[in-house]
Amino acid sequence: MNITELKGYYEGYLYHACQAARHVISAEIMASYYLDIAEKIGMLKARLAICNPNLNIWQAAGLGRDELKHCSLLAWLLDPHGDHYQGAAFLELFIRQCINSQLAPKPAIDTGDLSCTRVQTEHPIGDGRVDVLIRGKGGTFTLAIEAKIDAGEQEEQLSRYRKSLPKGSVLAFLTVDDREPHSGQADLCIAWSDIATVCRQFIPICQNNFLNELIRQYGNMLQSL
Repeated sequence: MNITELKGYYEGYLYHACQAARHVISAEIMASYYLDIAEKIGMLKARLAICNPNLNIWQAAGLGRDELKHCSLLAWLLDPHGDHYQGAAFLELFIRQCINSQLAPKPAIDTGDLSCTRVQTEHPIGDGRVDVLIRGKGGTFTLAIEAKIDAGEQEEQLSRYRKSLPKGSVLAFLTVDDREPHSGQADLCIAWSDIATVCRQFIPICQNNFLNELIRQYGNMLQSL
């Protein structure tokens, strides 16, 4: 029995309980309903103890809607040198799915060799700090990501970042609803749900089962932001 089936059974119990308010039902019948529900709850708990598809370690850890924590986790996944030891696999999917698909008429970022790419968080830029900065080997490309979940934009924030970035850089604005920024112009707008899509695409090629499960849970969390 799963949650949906238990819910349906419980609703049936409530219906009979309502009927009991109008008609007398024996104590034996009501007791049997209580025992039956208790047994089914016990069976469900036993199944969830073995495998709970709704378990989410990120929710339990309080990741919630914390932008800094989300950016740190995203940067870790994007970093080819991260201790996930999956190289540039996530970064390549991210660039193809979220960046190059929207960059035209700007030239696409070359994903041929991303192994020496550098990824930083809270990188100083002008008089501010951009959430995630990704730089290709030898300055082949620079990708700056300004992320928002609940926080608002600072005055002329993206305009200031644009002026301080190297010529030809890509500035991406990452939000819950891929909205346009009002503090300057971005080259493209992406949503956290797009990152969830990358998570799903990453799972079949990831070589670490434990990491796969963490990525699956993180993707599910991003879908509910």
